[in-house]
Amino acid sequence: HGTGAPRMVPMNLKIVVEFLLQTVNYGVHIGPSLPIASLAAIAMIAVALRLRVARAFTRLVVIGVIWAGVPLALSILAAIVRPALLRPRYWMPMVVPLSVLAAVGALTLVDLVWRLVRGHRQVARPRRVLATVAAALTLAAVLATQAVLVRPEHLALRKPAGHAQSLAPALKLVDSYLESEPDLPFTVTPDTRATIVWATRPDLIDRDVLFGFDQTAGTVWPPARDPADVARRLEGHNTMVWMRAAITGTTITLKVKPKVAPVALEALGFKVISAQRAGNWWICILQREEK
Repeated sequence: HGTGAPRMVPMNLKIVVEFLLQTVNYGVHIGPSLPIASLAAIAMIAVALRLRVARAFTRLVVIGVIWAGVPLALSILAAIVRPALLRPRYWMPMVVPLSVLAAVGALTLVDLVWRLVRGHRQVARPRRVLATVAAALTLAAVLATQAVLVRPEHLALRKPAGHAQSLAPALKLVDSYLESEPDLPFTVTPDTRATIVWATRPDLIDRDVLFGFDQTAGTVWPPARDPADVARRLEGHNTMVWMRAAITGTTITLKVKPKVAPVALEALGFKVISAQRAGNWWICILQREEK
């Protein structure tokens, strides 16, 4: 059904290609995804041409193409009707069959090298050993190329600024507020971005008044705290810090300054007093009248 803020991403070929690249390897650059795409193409071409080396994998390749292609086509059609469904994460199931196709492509390539080096069937033992070594080196080269190409993207993803969140300036501002008032309540929204903040700063998990951490939860996103728990955590506090992410491609953008507190906090009387942009986050001060 689609979750989160309504997406404003237009449906066109460029967006589809970018989302495919993000599905395969997070980034929108073709380089890291090129080995996987090339190997999958080799597998499909070898089967289509009925090459000898690919005959053993014909059914597997056909299953892989259907497994990856049909859900992808249906997802694109669904996104045309409901734009909120146009998200790379809904295309993740195609990663498995795409990996299967890439594996078949790698084996096909290895087999071709082995046959070319080995030559005719009746050859001396040294020639067979050489063919085996050449095949092994080919497979190692394929895996090494993939590792080298994806390494920069994955290292960047695991940095504090990963997911293009630019956390450093936002956390610096939040820390300045917390240093001046150590007991100041805090929260970060939306929940999908709370996990990024928590991964960088685990000390903020227990301080968050809206979301909690539950290892038994049936979702990767942090569950919302019970309203009574939120109210209890805010007893005796009339000021708090709200860290809100600006999500590119949605109605929540850097240009839209927060004017209303989250629903659960607004119900408790909190209002936005100030909002300061830090990186691609808004750091807001919320206040309510003293009771």
